[in-house]
Amino acid sequence: MKSFIRHFFLLSTIYYLLSTISYARVYIDINKPGQEKIPIAIPEFMMEGKGADEIAQKMLGVLKNDLEFTGLFEILPPETFLEKSIKEDIDFKKWYLIGAHLLVKGGIKTDDNMVEAELSLYDVKLGRRLVGKKYYGKQGQCRYIVHKYADEIMKALTGEPGIFQTKITFVRGTSGNKEIYLMDFDGYNV
Repeated sequence: MKSFIRHFFLLSTIYYLLSTISYARVYIDINKPGQEKIPIAIPEFMMEGKGADEIAQKMLGVLKNDLEFTGLFEILPPETFLEKSIKEDIDFKKWYLIGAHLLVKGGIKTDDNMVEAELSLYDVKLGRRLVGKKYYGKQGQCRYIVHKYADEIMKALTGEPGIFQTKITFVRGTSGNKEIYLMDFDGYNV
């Protein structure tokens, strides 16, 4: 019995020590009231393929709306950007000069009815990527792709999962019949 207690105590201590040093850096404390908004630059996404410009603009708008919804970010106006979009290498000094703390780089490729989105979030001051993902799907799924990436951003910055893939169910009575509807958290895709 003493051996069991010693092993249990030893394993508990090791688990505690490992769990305290293995957490991710928290950029935003969602439990801290009155926190300043983090300036984030979201320049135009790079586009390739037929119809990519329209899809990229739609995805850019959804991402901005998602991040604005949180109240944690200040989306910097595009007219302040020293670069309209990011081609290859990122000059972090230019983004730091306009006051950006975070930067999103995106690339959209279309082929037939499919879309490939490569999205990355960078810490401008440290000059390093925080989270980067590549998504594939049908063009009709571009809102879902962006919501999924916005959730990744929130997880990387707060340590908590985002809410952007949340679905809302509601009942609507029309002409005496009640019907159940499902929509995205932002009111789209009813």
